[in-house]
Amino acid sequence: MYLILMRHGEAVPQTEDVPNRERRLTKEGKKQVRTTSRMLARFLKDRPLRIFASPFMRTRQTARILSEECFAEGLHLTEELLQGDFRQIENHLITDGGPLALVGHHPFLQSYLLEAAG
Repeated sequence: MYLILMRHGEAVPQTEDVPNRERRLTKEGKKQVRTTSRMLARFLKDRPLRIFASPFMRTRQTARILSEECFAEGLHLTEELLQGDFRQIENHLITDGGPLALVGHHPFLQSYLLEAAG
């Protein structure tokens, strides 16, 4: 199984007019995501990829671009990717041996990497 952890691309800053949940990718952020997604597509070849993303705008945009560039089997939004504790979603999301991408944010990804590294 391949487990791909992907952080969203560069996003507009949070302001009083733009809440954190609605921050969109910048033009550069979209370019970053497209470049990374194309590299992943070459690596995965035609293996179907399941994608899970947090419901925030910037992660949804990132996941959509990833889905466009890779052979995506499905794109699912889940609040569980806003958690800092990967154990809460581990058994729920990882059920088979196919490639799986988790598109999230810094706190979640950092927690998972620290936990996985021991």
